[in-house]
Amino acid sequence: QSSIPNLKNDGEKGEKRPTFSLAEYKKLYEFSRSWKHQGKQGKITQKRELLHDYFLILAYTGMRQGTESYGIKWKNLTWYEKDGVRYLQIYVDGKTGSRELIARHSAIRYFERILQRHPKLSKMTLDEVIEKRIDEFVFSIDQKTACTTLASTFKVLLTDSGLLTEPNTGDDRTLYSFRHFYITQALIHKRMPIHVLAAQVGNSVPVIESNYKHYIPKDYAEDIAGKRPKIA
Repeated sequence: QSSIPNLKNDGEKGEKRPTFSLAEYKKLYEFSRSWKHQGKQGKITQKRELLHDYFLILAYTGMRQGTESYGIKWKNLTWYEKDGVRYLQIYVDGKTGSRELIARHSAIRYFERILQRHPKLSKMTLDEVIEKRIDEFVFSIDQKTACTTLASTFKVLLTDSGLLTEPNTGDDRTLYSFRHFYITQALIHKRMPIHVLAAQVGNSVPVIESNYKHYIPKDYAEDIAGKRPKIA
């Protein structure tokens, strides 16, 4: 008996993470469009404008809020081309090491919008900035340091929009909720195999299966159940 290995899993049980439904996500970004201009002029408005594009980019990439995303510089963006289609590839380095991820096409315009507000780079195209490998932080207000205080501003946005608390979990949403939003939408709409999703977001397949298993069975019902049998 002593030679039998203990196979008990003492790890944490998967729990639902606070995220957004599609309707809530739409309500948030539509509310933010006007909200970002309601603050005092100067750095407050600049931070709100940056936050607006920042959370949209999080939602379209699945990258982690914080070190992984704050550290991105323009030189970390590259184009990847396949079969005549260009894809925006982003190099990130954070909690689980470095990796390259592919942004959804819609994220490109948010990077362009941040670039257009840059006092020195605004006359350059995203192509030119990528080609020149500009060594400046993307998510910055002073163009010297990364803006790492967007979380507190985001909480104000959530409170003002009435979307702070996630009904299903009872937990307050944070910028990290966009990562959960990206993963759940990828699972629900079957955008990619789960092992590809794991590589994209920098997680393991078991972690995704554990934390997001409640999104998998019912949304894959057609695949799980197979074809309807013919009535005999």
